[in-house]
Amino acid sequence: MIHDCTPSADRHRRCRPALAAIFFAASAGCASSPPPAAAAAPPPVPQLGLDKIDDLYAERCAGPEGLDDCAPGAFDATFREVLPSLIAQRDALVDGWLARAESGDASVAWGLAWAGDERAVTPLRRALLADRRFYGWESDDALALAARMRDEQYPTQCARRAAIEALTGLPAAEAVALTALERASLVREAFAEGEPGGPADAARWLLWTLAPGAFDPREPPSEGEPVASPAAPDLEGYIVAAHDSVGHHVLLLARVSDGRVRAVPQADGCRILPRSRILPTDPARARIRLSSRTFSNAANTCCSEVEDLAHGDFVAALGFSAAVEFVEPDDDARTLAEGMALEALLRLGAEPADFRGETTVSAIRIAGGVRVGVQARAFQRRVPPHRDEDAPAPEEPPDGTPACSTELCAIRRWDVDGPALSVVAVYDFAPGAAPVERLLVPSRPGGCSETEHDAVRLAGFAAIGTDESLVVVTRLACDQWDLELHATAPDGPRLVGRASGSAI
Repeated sequence: MIHDCTPSADRHRRCRPALAAIFFAASAGCASSPPPAAAAAPPPVPQLGLDKIDDLYAERCAGPEGLDDCAPGAFDATFREVLPSLIAQRDALVDGWLARAESGDASVAWGLAWAGDERAVTPLRRALLADRRFYGWESDDALALAARMRDEQYPTQCARRAAIEALTGLPAAEAVALTALERASLVREAFAEGEPGGPADAARWLLWTLAPGAFDPREPPSEGEPVASPAAPDLEGYIVAAHDSVGHHVLLLARVSDGRVRAVPQADGCRILPRSRILPTDPARARIRLSSRTFSNAANTCCSEVEDLAHGDFVAALGFSAAVEFVEPDDDARTLAEGMALEALLRLGAEPADFRGETTVSAIRIAGGVRVGVQARAFQRRVPPHRDEDAPAPEEPPDGTPACSTELCAIRRWDVDGPALSVVAVYDFAPGAAPVERLLVPSRPGGCSETEHDAVRLAGFAAIGTDESLVVVTRLACDQWDLELHATAPDGPRLVGRASGSAI
């Protein structure tokens, strides 16, 4: 019988024998149970040497498979079984990866992103901008723009881009932050000669990735009506321009008097001009004599013929010197001016996937810097024949013109070898300052059809004794050519005069 063991001193003494019996019985039972077995220790993980790690890394990350297996977020899982070795030798690995990144190895970008070493950003950025590799995944639409612009075609560039984004925490366009010169260089390369899948495509992909806004449409400037422009008060005479067509023709563009440059109505331009010498603004051309003869046919009622005129367009002055000092722009100014003019072509509709670009540059000295004029023209690319004899050739129009990616490319032109789109642009360059756009004159639809563009050319510069200068632009379509006189000004360009003639 077990006694009632409620707490009290007397009852505690009476219960002591019973409690002792219970304790010893429990102890005996516990002593007979074996102790729990200790957990088995995991086998030691062997430490891989750098050579072994390099071999394993190259096996998993060196090819395009790295886009899936080694990118940030997948790297730890891909190298799960050897991650302790990578962590233990991180510093030595990073030193080797940095050296290989400097020498152009793209695969190390994944490891540098995993290591989080920001020293890698500079060599990765430099290599990304120089990389023109194209993987060339085969597909039924291999020549199509969409296929050529897929990220999968640029695995080395994507590796560097992803690593830069992971290391900086910024989108690639912000992390790389192209300079104006880098952007202009990419635009020039995108418009360069080349077949699909060549360096021009790679440059276009980089431009699309790193230069937001480069492909945004731009509304062309308004044509406007002629507006008078300031001139030096002591100048008196005419601004004329010559056009080298079938005959050497001269048109009067403006009258200079009373400190103003004003358009000359074509009726005034039909007067017989006195025999006078004209000094072309280009010093490489000889002085010429203006003939007193005028044309009588309706198409050329305001034209005069110039004897022994050198080939090419130019602007000159009658009655005063409009000579300017021509200079050679430095390499950076030339690259910037050409790149910006070509980007203007792009944003007006000349997609570099469909067009190659050509530029001509002319520059004059101005107070505090250089004024650079660029003539940029877009010519349709020729797509090479389909090379897989077993696969059907891509559909092409009957005339042999390649299939187009953009609307402008599909427009049929009267001059099949002429530019589909062209611009004349003028930029001012001053030491230590960003270039400033002073003039942009694009070609316009409605030349020989409602959609086909005419063609514009830079004819030349003329000085008018102020900080402004005059720019003559030739506009050609079918059998018609126009000459436009523009003035550059700090508050914006002005159309000063316009004259028309016949190209036949």
